[in-house]
Amino acid sequence: AFFYRVFGICEGAARLVPALAALAAVYGAFALGRRMFGPRAGLFSGAILSTCIIWPIMARVVLTDMLVSSLVFLAMAFWWYSRTETNPRRRTAYNGGLWTALALGVLAKGPVAVVLTAGTIGLYVLLSGDRSGLRNLGWKTGPLWLLTLTTPWFVAVQLQNPEFNHAFWVEQHFGRFLGLLVEQDHNYGPQYFFVLLPLIFFPWTFFAPAALFAGWKKIWPGRGQMRMEKGRAALFLCCGVAFVVLFFTGSSSKLVTYILPVLPLMAVALGGYFDSYLERNGESWNRALKGSAAALALVVMLLGIATWLLASRALTKMGEPVLTAHLLGSAVLLWGMLTAVSAWKMRLRGVILATALGFCAIFTVSTDLVVAIASQNTAKSLVEHIEPGLKQNAL
Repeated sequence: AFFYRVFGICEGAARLVPALAALAAVYGAFALGRRMFGPRAGLFSGAILSTCIIWPIMARVVLTDMLVSSLVFLAMAFWWYSRTETNPRRRTAYNGGLWTALALGVLAKGPVAVVLTAGTIGLYVLLSGDRSGLRNLGWKTGPLWLLTLTTPWFVAVQLQNPEFNHAFWVEQHFGRFLGLLVEQDHNYGPQYFFVLLPLIFFPWTFFAPAALFAGWKKIWPGRGQMRMEKGRAALFLCCGVAFVVLFFTGSSSKLVTYILPVLPLMAVALGGYFDSYLERNGESWNRALKGSAAALALVVMLLGIATWLLASRALTKMGEPVLTAHLLGSAVLLWGMLTAVSAWKMRLRGVILATALGFCAIFTVSTDLVVAIASQNTAKSLVEHIEPGLKQNAL
């Protein structure tokens, strides 16, 4: 509503909210990665999040999912900052950020923001035995601040719409989660998120198994790593990913956007892995990284060939020029070749740079192709096509 008032009712104003939320989460990933693992890890984390396929896409989609996902992640990040801060004033500021992010998340999509954040923190405390982050969270003022920010809105809406409380709290939350709605939709099996998670984290998915294995060695209790802050950080990130995915796996209603909060956590974890590997081994290589980079290069080159052939056919059928498809296909092939060369020369920095910059270039070039194809497959184009007939009938 604020952006509509400032810029008028237009697409740009509507898309500003998810775009700014996505940017805030990218900065949050940079800041949290720097706090947990160091400055270089922070840069890696921000770059990874901004170049995993679904993040820039959802940053353009007018839905509340990007906003609430970013707020949930920022609340988790503020909690970690508060937990590791020794300065009382700064800790108070971080606590204020935590409670404010939770309040805005509740306003955006209800109590799920509190559930995901509290569940992640609770699981971490349970597994680590570390309760230091619970003692100084501003329990006397934080919940009151949350209620102060959220209650007026819900009261005002209820006064204007007497059916709101039942529809919002009962049907859209408990009813949808437990499958009690008469017309239950998005009812997928328990494998749903586990299948989609590798896809939405592309192209960084290929490096996740190596990072997960290395992270597991850090947080395995028998190895004594839990006394180290980096080990605790790795456990916290894993707890966030596990809780969010398992929580929504238990829901009868499932959409891929529900698990968006895990992507910043995964980006920070992978950024920390890259940093720790470079710190320990320099530019030396191992089989896991070599295999990951080679697999990514192969898949990207196959995607380039498919783009060249299939997108060209689609544009030809629509009477559009195929130059955009050829440019995109060539760019994807070049991306794959650069990644392959970096893997062959065993340069981790080169692989990271090629992956990030390659994705940015592809995403930029593909915009024209998507516009050309999607412009004929959207509700907007349909309305524009039938609008003259509707006006004639109205007369």
